[in-house]
Amino acid sequence: MTLTSRWKFIWPYVILIMTILFMVSLDSRLISNSIKEHKTYARTINLAGRQRMLSQKIINGLLLAGLNDTSRKQLIQDLHDWDKMHTSLQHGDDVNGLMNLDDTPLINLFYAINPSQQKLYKEVVKLSDTINGGIQKRPLDIAVIKNAIRLQKDYLAKMDHIVFATDKYVEQKLTKAADDEMLAALISGVILLLEILLIVYPYHRKANRDYDKIKIQSQEIEDQKEEIIQQMDLLSQQNLTLDNLQRTQKLTLDAINAGVWEWDIITNMQQWSGKFYQLLGYQPDEIPASFDAFVNELLHPDEKAKLDEAIKNHLAKHTLYQLNVRLLNKNGTYRWYETSGKAERNADNIPTRMAGSIIDINDKVTYERQLEISNATKDKLLAILSHDLRAPIGSLKSLVDWHREDYISDEEFKESLQKIKTTVTNLSGSLDNILQWAMSQIGGFKTNPQNTGIEDVLILVWNLLKETADDKGITMHCKLLKDGVVYVDQNHLFLVLRNLISNAIKFTPSGGRIDIMDFVKDDHVYIKITDSGKGMTAEQIALIFENNQISSTPGTKGEMGSGLGLSIAFDMLKRNKGVLEITSEVTKGSSFIVVIPKAEAV
Repeated sequence: MTLTSRWKFIWPYVILIMTILFMVSLDSRLISNSIKEHKTYARTINLAGRQRMLSQKIINGLLLAGLNDTSRKQLIQDLHDWDKMHTSLQHGDDVNGLMNLDDTPLINLFYAINPSQQKLYKEVVKLSDTINGGIQKRPLDIAVIKNAIRLQKDYLAKMDHIVFATDKYVEQKLTKAADDEMLAALISGVILLLEILLIVYPYHRKANRDYDKIKIQSQEIEDQKEEIIQQMDLLSQQNLTLDNLQRTQKLTLDAINAGVWEWDIITNMQQWSGKFYQLLGYQPDEIPASFDAFVNELLHPDEKAKLDEAIKNHLAKHTLYQLNVRLLNKNGTYRWYETSGKAERNADNIPTRMAGSIIDINDKVTYERQLEISNATKDKLLAILSHDLRAPIGSLKSLVDWHREDYISDEEFKESLQKIKTTVTNLSGSLDNILQWAMSQIGGFKTNPQNTGIEDVLILVWNLLKETADDKGITMHCKLLKDGVVYVDQNHLFLVLRNLISNAIKFTPSGGRIDIMDFVKDDHVYIKITDSGKGMTAEQIALIFENNQISSTPGTKGEMGSGLGLSIAFDMLKRNKGVLEITSEVTKGSSFIVVIPKAEAV
């Protein structure tokens, strides 16, 4: 057989082999590209779903960013990953195996979502700027967070459209790939009989394996889509639960009118809620939230030792941390607050964090103290009624009984009556004071202010007390304004002046002097009563103004009283828009100044 004949014999086989090799190469390339495209499509769909979930994770991370450094760093990392992957999804990314978009509707959807994505990105960046080195500089603004959540919901809705459109786009691509494979299969079928002996069967097995891989990958894509949907539903439920918890917590705190504080013991940094500032009258930017500011700027100096001991006992001995302290309000006054809290400890039982609240209990403390004073006053009155008033009344009764039984003569009876006249006068004043105090306590105390002449009232008072003063040889000197008139309840002014002058007589030694004068300053009249008695120390005067309660001291001749005189004077002046001023010097006497409004023009 010549070479030419051999060639004629074998050339169909050569062509067949070359054709088979070409078809094998073509089919292999088509299938390889199909597999690669399937992987690219799967990664793209998976990343689109992850982008949607990552936006929700960022918002949740933002709400928890103040808890610890790890959550804050994770928030920043997630934010940058999310922004970077958004660009990769839109323009493709060979490094991450993402497809390049050539579908105009899908490209348009990305252009539509870009503004929402950028707004949400900038909003989160702006909120994260409040974090410096892992320490939150100020409380997150609820309105700003709500805006971020609104932007996130808008982004989620648009991202859902992109996921759906991407899914359709992938289906179209897969359909086209399937059509290409079908065409290759038809071409391969023409030479199927020729390939069957040489190469078709091995190649067919490889194609089946590749097809099985494609089916598995398709099923994995479906499973991933289902898992994404389930995770989205779960995250939505978690968001709803978180919202409900936050609303419940806010409602509870508002209901109990409590301010919340948190103290990082390790860094010594604190956070105070808006209600904390509101209870003290401050704005959050007016005073720093720190332990140093709380102790040195807000806490009353007398409360520091008590607070320090309570905190040390709680941290060291696990005792209950709850105590009442005085805190400085913005208006410059101190109010009572109940502060309580509890420490959080690590695995080594070392306290790392402490949180608690403050509640305004000023009205409660004031009421309790007034109740204590009222109970003490009642006890004192019972003692007065059972002893101080009972003794002089008993003496009078005994004197009358002795006279009736002729144990003493008429002359002795009259002489004894003269001796106890001063006692009876003091007893009458004490009874009047007790009656007036009792009326004020049961609400039967009426005030009827009118234009009242000072001199007229002083004459009535002096006529009542003149004999008592004469018995001690005390003289009274008056220097009053002509036609001095004040706007006051006349009976109340009488009781005030009677008690003050009676006290002056009581504590002025025999042969002493009492001076009374008045003068006008601005819209008030000042009535000054000065005695030459034994006087008082600054501590005694401060005690009178601080307690304003019953306290009786014997006079220079042992005179006793109910101790209600000054309390009645304070109360009646307060009801008539007046005040009482006291100055005194030991051994040199005291001055009581009654300040009341001037008379009204007729």
